[in-house]
Amino acid sequence: MAHFLHVPFPPQEIFSMFPQAEEVLDALLEFDLLGFHTPQHAKNFLEGVGAHHPARVSDDAVMYRGHKTSVGAFPIGIIAEDYQGTQDPEFAEELEGLVRSLGDCKLILGVDRLDYTNGIPGRLLAFGHLLKAIPEWRGKVSLVQVSVPSRADVPHYAEQRARVEEIFGRINGQFGEANWVPVRYLYRGYSAAQLGLLYRIAHVGYVTPLRDGMNLVAKEYVAAQDQENPWVLVLSKFAGAAVKLKDALLTNPFDTEGMAEVIDRALRMQLAERIQRHRKLLATVEQRTAQVWASDFLAALSSASPT
Repeated sequence: MAHFLHVPFPPQEIFSMFPQAEEVLDALLEFDLLGFHTPQHAKNFLEGVGAHHPARVSDDAVMYRGHKTSVGAFPIGIIAEDYQGTQDPEFAEELEGLVRSLGDCKLILGVDRLDYTNGIPGRLLAFGHLLKAIPEWRGKVSLVQVSVPSRADVPHYAEQRARVEEIFGRINGQFGEANWVPVRYLYRGYSAAQLGLLYRIAHVGYVTPLRDGMNLVAKEYVAAQDQENPWVLVLSKFAGAAVKLKDALLTNPFDTEGMAEVIDRALRMQLAERIQRHRKLLATVEQRTAQVWASDFLAALSSASPT
């Protein structure tokens, strides 16, 4: 029996604040295999067990009450082909309209569930800071934020949506002009084929969660790029994807000024550097696919299962 945790496992000093910490660990240690996205998440779990339980803890397993639980990192991936060469004539026509409306503006794209962990308010504030600090970008770049509806009936999520929409309105009111809209907000979901087309026209993939187990949007953006003219991934250093996607421009989503500087660098990056970075990023995305994740996880479970 196996369990894969899709979200980060917190460091011991944070996990220990949880009143039911020991009960959660007891339950998790009933599994034969526990999987995490990154080695650090697995290490956090093992340190939590060591701090709370009289268990024997090694680098990749826990012995507790006569039962062995194997622990490993299994970074999940995507099916890259789903975002490459996709066809959706109706949506392609819609995108042509977007491109025409942008004119000569460069496009920064964010795609997320409307979740408070995804750092959408912070990325908007960083974009606003860019326009304030470097006025030359006004009228030359636009941000499109796709926010997929999520738990709309939960008050905290409704508050998050209201905050995001307030920041959008404030930036457009402060910097917008008759012939230029700084930020656009799309509150809807898209298919993989549609996202592939949308990613391909974006000059910057803006992926800045406050904390994330992996973040597949980052990998989708990389997979969708034109290999002869790829664009730039800006990625939070606190996303699990950042462990392997080191050739993205990594940023701190809690640093408004720093994020603005990274966006500026991404927008100015020359083709040769973009190609060099993208080649390494794509190799990583194509190596660690969803199929590889499933195969590795099931193979580890087979080895861990009692005979």
